[in-house]
Amino acid sequence: MGTLAKIACPPVSSSIGIATHGNVDETEGKSTFYDHITFGRITKLKTTVLVPDGADNDPLRYFTQVANKALHTTFHGHTDNHTVLIPPVKPGSFYDGLLVIPGAPRSKQGDPVRASYENRLIKEALLRGQPMLAICAGSWRLWEFLWRQFIGEVELLDCIEEVYGHSAPKMMSLSPNAPIVQDNTLLHGLQLGTESLVYSFMHAKPGDLSQSQNPHSPYRLIPPAPINMKTNSVHQHAPKVPTITNPSLQDRFKLGKHLIEIAAKSSSSDPDIQSGSIEAFCLRFGAPVVGMQWHPEAFVPDHDEKDDERLKAAQYNQAFITNMAKAGQAYAAKRLLLSQFNHIYHHSPC
Repeated sequence: MGTLAKIACPPVSSSIGIATHGNVDETEGKSTFYDHITFGRITKLKTTVLVPDGADNDPLRYFTQVANKALHTTFHGHTDNHTVLIPPVKPGSFYDGLLVIPGAPRSKQGDPVRASYENRLIKEALLRGQPMLAICAGSWRLWEFLWRQFIGEVELLDCIEEVYGHSAPKMMSLSPNAPIVQDNTLLHGLQLGTESLVYSFMHAKPGDLSQSQNPHSPYRLIPPAPINMKTNSVHQHAPKVPTITNPSLQDRFKLGKHLIEIAAKSSSSDPDIQSGSIEAFCLRFGAPVVGMQWHPEAFVPDHDEKDDERLKAAQYNQAFITNMAKAGQAYAAKRLLLSQFNHIYHHSPC
């Protein structure tokens, strides 16, 4: 009892780590600037710039200064909590919370440096049991990485398909004078499975999650309630389940299909917009790991959402990101507690 009494309980310093690819475009409110502002606005947490090895930190330092200035001027009065961007860190040293792998410009989607960097982030997070959210093109990398673990080497193009009608004319961006996301166009509907982590995190307010008796749905809410919503869409490709022709891989393929759950598919009555493509997936077990085609971060607070359809989408997406961030906080708290036990174990006189 005397040894356990020595354990202190300091506040957990949690943040959200967001991968960047050096595409710092603060002038138009896009890319890295957009990612940090939107996630910070929704979660009210600090965000951390994650950079690949060998990256030029000068533009990232400039970006940090510009973003902090914007957060303390443009957004002042809209909220009593500001995102504070921590100096850039290397990906292997981020342990403080949720890992986010955002989308990227199409010009960088075939970049081998980007692929290597994202694969490293994904591998380290899975080995640590760190919650992870991969968005748009980031979700393709996560999808490819997961399937490679089950059926061996697969190329990204073997795991995605081209989709039609899913790319809005403009990419979302921050307006210059207010914390509002522009061009957040609701393009098509979503069919959400009611037993997935994605469904539960979108439906639940923090603290509302309940354990299910279904061993395959540890995050399911009881009772389930349907979610019908439309979402934004700026992608031209989507994940697809790979085709297996080698009989020796069938058992591993079945295992992959069991562990990787399809959480949402596209839905539209418009014949010019493809229905049935994969919009979200997640791991059934372990820490929350989610790949998502749409951009949930675009639904920031303080929008004047007079349209019921947009208001509903905003509520669901804000709840989802908030719960993912809380999973990151729980992860950071667990690491802190384990480090304290480890310190006591190695330094206790007993």
